[in-house]
Amino acid sequence: MKVSPLPDDADALIAFGEGVATVLAEKREELGVSAELERLLRSSIVSATVEVSTYTVVAACAKKSAVAEGYVALAKARCNRSLQKLRRRLTRTIGQLSRLIEEKALSEISI
Repeated sequence: MKVSPLPDDADALIAFGEGVATVLAEKREELGVSAELERLLRSSIVSATVEVSTYTVVAACAKKSAVAEGYVALAKARCNRSLQKLRRRLTRTIGQLSRLIEEKALSEISI
């Protein structure tokens, strides 16, 4: 079984992603990362936020409308897919940061 340190809850996952993106913005020069890394993460965060909001609205409207009820499955699938993409983006971003920090530490040791 694969264990992920990332939160399962959508709101917690988005908040965690925003925290990582903020650190990237504040420490970009210190960490030596490109703005592209932060931009891609923020894009995934916005996508997940929009899809979670859309699913929430469609699910709420489905209680009153048969038309909205027909869109619940689609909205849920899109929501899950965007959260999955955010998880992957966060995993990649954290992996890149870990490699950069390790390389920086190794270069300081060898000097």
